[in-house]
Amino acid sequence: MRDEKREAGEEKAHDGANDTRDATAAPRSTSGTALPPDPRSPIPSPRKRSLPPCPPILHEDAHCIVLNKPAGLAVQGGKGVGVSLDDILAASFPERPLLVHRLDRDTSGLVLVAKGRGAAAAFSALLGGGREGGRGATKLYLAVCRGAPEKPRGTIRLDIDDGCGGAKKSETRYRVLEALCGGDFSLLELELGTGRMHQIRRHLAMVGCPVLGDDKHGDFALNRALRKERGLRRLLLHASRLAVERAPGGSRLDVEAPLPEDFARFLEGARGVTRM
Repeated sequence: MRDEKREAGEEKAHDGANDTRDATAAPRSTSGTALPPDPRSPIPSPRKRSLPPCPPILHEDAHCIVLNKPAGLAVQGGKGVGVSLDDILAASFPERPLLVHRLDRDTSGLVLVAKGRGAAAAFSALLGGGREGGRGATKLYLAVCRGAPEKPRGTIRLDIDDGCGGAKKSETRYRVLEALCGGDFSLLELELGTGRMHQIRRHLAMVGCPVLGDDKHGDFALNRALRKERGLRRLLLHASRLAVERAPGGSRLDVEAPLPEDFARFLEGARGVTRM
């Protein structure tokens, strides 16, 4: 005959092995109702998101901060955005600086944020709020495009679809700085006359010179070839200079952002090749 105590112990162990209750669930009484938490139990702290460091600060004064945003970082949160520059600013400063203009997620370069609502209103008017181009502000970009525009310097005036069945007048000024790969590509300097979404990218695509690495308006076959042969994994568009004639406080603001390493590396490689 088996020992009764041993048999009881085996049954108890067997029952415990098949117990699927959540050990972290709230305790319950014998009737099944949840019991209040033990006041002596520690309160778990909420999990904090891991945020990247704040982008490099190129200028700071009493009214604004100018940052050098990396490609791939969205300025604002939204659908499909995990972490935005706005999130990083909130975590990096005791009083979060305020966004006054936008820059595409895939574009690197200068972003100005304001200190306080008064400065934000003033800078928004100067920079155009991302809509009609700034009054008293200059925003310059560098881009590498396929081929070259017909003229070495000019203005692209083409309406851009507003996404609602209409079109908005849009203006982009450009000049060719350098021919690359025997003329297969060009380095351009561009200035916004208006500030439509993806304006530079769309205007250059409309004149047959899409920005290299553009996965929305570009030459997809060329992008695949450049990724395979040159390791290109980004949009070659960079907000390089921001100048404000009379910034809040009365002083002139003029900031330049150096090219990111991957952008500069592509340029150096393209200068040493006669054809693509």
